[in-house]
Amino acid sequence: MKNLSLVAIATLGLAGCASAPMGTVTPLKEGYTAEATVQNGDIKAAKKIALNTAEAECKKYNRGFYVIEESKEEANAYGMDDGTTDAANIASTLIFGKSSFSKSRTVSLKFDCK
Repeated sequence: MKNLSLVAIATLGLAGCASAPMGTVTPLKEGYTAEATVQNGDIKAAKKIALNTAEAECKKYNRGFYVIEESKEEANAYGMDDGTTDAANIASTLIFGKSSFSKSRTVSLKFDCK
């Protein structure tokens, strides 16, 4: 019985790790908004998560989706540009063993199912 429990927990743990990260979906009067935020990543990664989120929402209804509008937001800690933030994080990682300055990338997609 104990071995069965360990196998079940290991299986659930592996299944949870295999799923792709998802953003949030907000229903609107006409369509939906999918939003994804990536910390210390790039805008492409955030867009990919937002697109996967929109696709998953419409797959629930066995339908495809189309994007109506896209908006992007980029923010760095202390208002630094990307190059300065990257250089500061490299130095911080060498000295402290971790990144000290965050880069936040958010993509919002207004979409609807077709």
